[in-house]
Amino acid sequence: MSAKEKILDAALTLFAENGYNGTSVEQIASIVGIKAPSLYKHYKGKEDILNALIDSAEVRYDELFGSENHIGKIPENREEFINVTMGRVSFTMKDPMIRKIRMLLVQEQFRNERIG
Repeated sequence: MSAKEKILDAALTLFAENGYNGTSVEQIASIVGIKAPSLYKHYKGKEDILNALIDSAEVRYDELFGSENHIGKIPENREEFINVTMGRVSFTMKDPMIRKIRMLLVQEQFRNERIG
C-alpha cells in the first residue's frame, strides 16, 4: 500500500469514528507513522483528503455497485432481479470501505455541501 493509500485508509477510519471536524491531520499522520508535515507532500490538507475519499468511493460504487454509466447486465427475470438487488444491498452493507464512507456521510451530510 502506498503512502497516499495509507493516508486515505487512516483518514477514512478516523473520519468514520470521530467525524471530519473531530479528526486532525496530526492524528491521521500518527496512524500512518509519519509526521504531520510529511502528509502535506501527498495532500494539500484535510479537505483534499476528504475529496479524495469521496472520489474513490464514487469510483468503487461505479465499478462494484453500478451507476448510470455502468449498469451491468439487465436482469431477465424476477429471480435474476432479486439476486442482483440483494448483491447490491450486500455490497453496500458489507464492503469495509463503503461501510466507513456511510458512517462518514451520515455524520457530515449537514455540515459539508458536497457530502450533502
